[in-house]
Amino acid sequence: MKGVHIINDETQGRRYVQIELSTLKKVRQSGKSIISFLEDLEDIIDVELSRGEQGKSEKEDHQDISVEQYNKELEEADAAIDRGEFHTQDEVEIRAKAW
Repeated sequence: MKGVHIINDETQGRRYVQIELSTLKKVRQSGKSIISFLEDLEDIIDVELSRGEQGKSEKEDHQDISVEQYNKELEEADAAIDRGEFHTQDEVEIRAKAW
């Protein structure tokens, strides 16, 4: 929305909404109450933030790696399995029940 800015303060772990004074003046001139405008704005911001969080989590979960790195990780995993460093499905289910 023009005249409205979401500010992400990562140092404080907070988000702020900045509304330009000209935007508030336009709302008043339109005859709409400021409270009604803020309620509508809250809904819009909630949607925008949830979209941003989804995109953020998807980006954090995905990291591009080189083919060489991929192959190295596969070789390391195969070596761990060969050393017996793994858990069977039954073992995992027993451990999960203990949580």
